[in-house]
Amino acid sequence: MAMKVALCYALLSALWILCSGRLLHHFVHSEALEALLEDVKGWFFVSVTAVLLGLALDRYFREIRRSTQLLENSEQRWQFALEGAGHGVWDWNAQTDEVFYSAQWKTMLGFEPHEIANTRAEWETRVHPEDLPRVRKEIQRHFDGHTPAYISEYRLRCKDGSFRWVLAQGKVISHTPDGKPSRVLGTHSDITGRKHADAALRESLLFRREAEKIARIGAWKVSPK
Repeated sequence: MAMKVALCYALLSALWILCSGRLLHHFVHSEALEALLEDVKGWFFVSVTAVLLGLALDRYFREIRRSTQLLENSEQRWQFALEGAGHGVWDWNAQTDEVFYSAQWKTMLGFEPHEIANTRAEWETRVHPEDLPRVRKEIQRHFDGHTPAYISEYRLRCKDGSFRWVLAQGKVISHTPDGKPSRVLGTHSDITGRKHADAALRESLLFRREAEKIARIGAWKVSPK
């Protein structure tokens, strides 16, 4: 559509320049007056072009602002929905290592909104040292295209020094022109309760197996004489 409008404008402009020049040369016999009218014609053409260009740019930028606002509203609704479900939201610029951490994400670890800066280091220094190498590999596998999404379970250090288990889920949603990950969106969910329940269940099963071994030892069958 824009190309058609540009072509029509170029055609009309060419006709205006050609026809107006011939008409002036035909009807105006004074060279001074013809030169003056040529100047007026040129300034008129420039003015009309400037007005049309201004209107087009104004509409273009209004559409950009409208699209940006719709995107921001959509992301806000998405963030509110996730936080309402108990998920902490993070938005990572993989090129600058700037990270937006939602209020829920910070609250999950016992921090106030102003106590955590928007950097990757704020997250990385809180990952349990035993988990960090594995988590880095899982992120890199997703960046390299080996997994459709980044999913990992690991421990994060809270403000009081304790550790909580989180389920991290994320996905690269945009790339740089040379194909490198640019923006990564994701969530953290607190799964500490589930991890403790799983550990308790494992201990219970282990205790049961040991008890069954002891019971079998005490239940040897004695043959009658």
